[in-house]
Amino acid sequence: MKNNCDLVDRLNNAISEINIGVGPSQTNLILHGPIDRNLISKENLDILKSNEKLFKDNYNNFIFPKIREIVRVITQDNSDFPKTKKELDNVFKYRTPEEVRKKIRNSYKGQFELDSITDEHLFSDEKITHRSNKGKRFYFDENSEYIFSKRYKFREKIIKKLGIKFGKMVRAKNKHLFEKKQSRFKKLYRITKGMIRAGKDDVLDFAVNAVENNYNWWNNYSEYAKIYSEEELDMMLGDLFSIKITDLNQKRAEKNMDRIVRNYKKADFHNFSLVEKRFDDHRWRNKEGRPGGIHCTLVDKMWITYPIEIHYLGIKDECANLFGEHADYLYELNGKKSNPLTGD
Repeated sequence: MKNNCDLVDRLNNAISEINIGVGPSQTNLILHGPIDRNLISKENLDILKSNEKLFKDNYNNFIFPKIREIVRVITQDNSDFPKTKKELDNVFKYRTPEEVRKKIRNSYKGQFELDSITDEHLFSDEKITHRSNKGKRFYFDENSEYIFSKRYKFREKIIKKLGIKFGKMVRAKNKHLFEKKQSRFKKLYRITKGMIRAGKDDVLDFAVNAVENNYNWWNNYSEYAKIYSEEELDMMLGDLFSIKITDLNQKRAEKNMDRIVRNYKKADFHNFSLVEKRFDDHRWRNKEGRPGGIHCTLVDKMWITYPIEIHYLGIKDECANLFGEHADYLYELNGKKSNPLTGD
């Protein structure tokens, strides 16, 4: 307990020192993760809660207006992308799932084969009631060759995702115990309680490092990847604010993704730095009939504690993502497992 007391003191001291500068990922980890909030002083909790109220406006006002350069680098085409914050505010708006489906349906010209499930849901006239666009804003019109969307993750999503990440972290650290068959439920329950308690201690240690290194965490992510496991690092959510670019020209999308994967280490995102260890080519999922695309995390060079997630994919992946057997809503309802039937 002595070591934990030291960690608690260090965490509280770091929050007090950094104050309003504590970043979104660190704030969410402390406020909505598995750390006991009773360990945080009332004054520091007030600081974090006050910070939390500013994040969305800061993203929208100071970071989002710069994404034109991200679009240019990824698509090599920004001719019709809004140039000013005012224009962005006017064109990014709420769209119903039916409007998004209609745009994708009208853009599908038989350029790739659809499986029966995706075909049925894409061309259905039934109202979509199982999915919400809460927190999402879209930019496209009748003639657009892209669908741009931005999303700000709401608190309930953050809490849910951190819970899932924590469970994954605990299981990974105790894989041998979870795989070992227990003959009595009480014995398994005691072991599981111990695992959770140990996991919370690990997250506390992780949070101390994350807050003490608040201003260089994302730019030195590769160094922290040498210290912590992938499951621990995933507790630092980098997708509070995300941009998705859906290219409705499938051939162009595939060509661009090949180019991006080959050259991502050399890419110049101008106002942003690439978090190299958070670059993922998920196209291998296509072989399993699952949606893929390119994911990466960028950090604003001026707002260095504010990461954003970028997702670039083609219309084929978006069809599977929204209407296939591994669709997003099933993925979320099933606790971040893609297929509710197989658990994959």
